[in-house]
Amino acid sequence: MFKIDVIDEQGQKAGLKEIQRLLYAAGAQSLKSEIRQNVGVLTGTNRDVWAKNYKILESLSVQNKKNLATIASALFTVHLEDHSTISNPNYSHVQFLHNENGRDRWFDKTIQLIVASSGRAGINAEVSNVDASVHAKVAEYLTNSEPVQFTNQAEMFPEPEILEWIINEEIKEQIKSAHQTVTQLAKTTESVVMHYDILGERYIKEIARSDVNAFIQLALQVTWQRLHTQPANSSLTILTANGKFATNSIISEIVWDFAETFDNDDILYDEKRAKYHAAVTSIKQATSAISESSFSPIDQYQAHLQAFYRIANEEEKEKLTATFGTAPIAKNGLETANIQVSPGSSNNFFAGFSQSWAQGYGIAYAVGTDDIKVSVCCKKGFGVKGANAFKFVDELKRTFADIMILFPKSCCLLDLKFGVMIGKKSLL
Repeated sequence: MFKIDVIDEQGQKAGLKEIQRLLYAAGAQSLKSEIRQNVGVLTGTNRDVWAKNYKILESLSVQNKKNLATIASALFTVHLEDHSTISNPNYSHVQFLHNENGRDRWFDKTIQLIVASSGRAGINAEVSNVDASVHAKVAEYLTNSEPVQFTNQAEMFPEPEILEWIINEEIKEQIKSAHQTVTQLAKTTESVVMHYDILGERYIKEIARSDVNAFIQLALQVTWQRLHTQPANSSLTILTANGKFATNSIISEIVWDFAETFDNDDILYDEKRAKYHAAVTSIKQATSAISESSFSPIDQYQAHLQAFYRIANEEEKEKLTATFGTAPIAKNGLETANIQVSPGSSNNFFAGFSQSWAQGYGIAYAVGTDDIKVSVCCKKGFGVKGANAFKFVDELKRTFADIMILFPKSCCLLDLKFGVMIGKKSLL
């Protein structure tokens, strides 16, 4: 682990060649150094456990305290990997998510920039202080701004400084335990990404005549119903007008009625379209409530309480159950977020988030002019029976296609024999 300065005291930035030199110098030095304990894996454990170990590390030496302050004040961390997965995004992105066992990561950093040996790169985002949409915007800017041009470049910067740690037997045991914890989390987390280029914002607004968020949410509800039958407890996170992120439930009886009857062949398309538009209106009202923050604070309080219950120890769970008369357990459901980047202008990357709702699926999506990118994550062997991110993505593709049958694209046909134009618009 190295500290590399890229901005000098006068505020001048290191040029690309200087940054390249510094990274090569760090790599060369690491080859000559002995293998050290992986302190970073401690950041992949429960926050309370990491906070305890953080205090222990600080207490062991002045150098440790300085190292932690250096990492906290850094712009971001860069991780240069000596390996790479295959190019399939469903496999390559897990390297950036958890690296299978948390090796060479610092999960307590807002931005981790990870570069595989193949040249593929990803950002691992810690979102307690800023929402993932911001990280997605950073990725969008990076991929759209090549090659980078700097002005006021400083010539030479100090050589990379290796961060030496002082650890005791307790920390060694904690590192061993953290490896086991992160490895188990990685094994039980299933994450899939999907790029669907058959429809996008243009189709949703012009053909389905719908709100984009509502369209996606209804497709997700139909997909859930097809796989799991029972209603999903669904929440949506969006960016509000004042620049803050808010979350609220978007499921209603009207929404579920559309999902539940979507595959009923006894219901005519006209009635299904009416149910669809009623469900769209219901979701738009819920979304508006999120944007205006006019929904009941009790809903958010209950959501936070359910989140705490999931990580509480047995004693804390007993106290919560005694206080509220029942265990505050969330129903199986969908936790979704609208990642506000355009996949059409950012074809070089996917954006998604790891699972935080253990009872169902975590889903992120970005809608472009004519395409949609979706990230689906779930916990294998936990929560809803039969949860499978790969099956969910396959079913979602079928749902999109079936909704397009409900709202077919208009077309123009030219009968050359009789010279008659058939359709809504003439091309002549």
